[in-house]
Amino acid sequence: MGGFDVTDRMSPSRVATYLTCPRQFEFNYEHQLETEDRTDMERYFNRGNVLDTSLQETADAVSPATDTESVRALAREEFDKQWAEETSVDCYPSAASYEYDRQISKAAIEDYLNPETSGEGVEHLRRSVGTEVHLEWVDPELGPMHGYADNIVETRDGLLIIDYKASYSGRRFPNKSGSDLQNQIEGTKHYPKRLKKWLQIEMYCAGIEEHESYSAGDEIRFMFYGLISSKTREATEEGYSISVSGKEWDMTDLYRSHEEELQSLLSWGVDGIRDEVFDPTEQSWSLIQEEACEGCDYRRGCGDYLAEEVRFS
Repeated sequence: MGGFDVTDRMSPSRVATYLTCPRQFEFNYEHQLETEDRTDMERYFNRGNVLDTSLQETADAVSPATDTESVRALAREEFDKQWAEETSVDCYPSAASYEYDRQISKAAIEDYLNPETSGEGVEHLRRSVGTEVHLEWVDPELGPMHGYADNIVETRDGLLIIDYKASYSGRRFPNKSGSDLQNQIEGTKHYPKRLKKWLQIEMYCAGIEEHESYSAGDEIRFMFYGLISSKTREATEEGYSISVSGKEWDMTDLYRSHEEELQSLLSWGVDGIRDEVFDPTEQSWSLIQEEACEGCDYRRGCGDYLAEEVRFS
């Protein structure tokens, strides 16, 4: 008997895994197969958790009346605490690379909360009405849904949903024109690194309307914030200094202009999961193999992938 029940609530992670590759979803959620330990991924996720949690804990501790320097001081303290508790030098090639990553991450927090750079980070924390907010709702056609929003901020006109990403890369974020979304739906291209982000936009904007923080008529905005967009390293007498800049990616226009396409993407994934359709189609398989197989933890045991290896050997 599989580990996934089709009555389970759907989340952006689950649906994105299915859309990335139905077979990967089957291995991960249906059969719950174990994957090899990957220290590179562990340190990546640990860093992301440290950054998210540092900001969330700070937001929970401050209010609109808290002065800027106090917000920044609390964030520094929280970062030091989280880094010490959640990361390990054993996941890094050397102690030097561990320290370098720590400095990059701390510089990202500093930049986000520096009024002379982004200018909005402090306000995002001061005006937060909830962090790691569990959104739960029932789609009338697709059933129970849920997800966790990193930060929900009260704005003059309503609510802003912020999803923090440790790093920013244009190849990993949705195209604001929506052309890549259309290509994904039409099956002409495949963007596994963007799927979860597309689904977060659609699902969180729908889910927030069922949350207690929402009032009828509130304007809903959605933003990704990549905390590490660019970085520089400069030599100093003491060693080196690190500068980091982040990037905000407001996706509100994408959501409003392409809500129908986003709903179609969600429906496609949920329907496939609930119908237990795990065999990739011939048309989709070539794109999956090209764009998703290389980074898949299950490919050594995947019959579809191994068959291709045998065919071309």
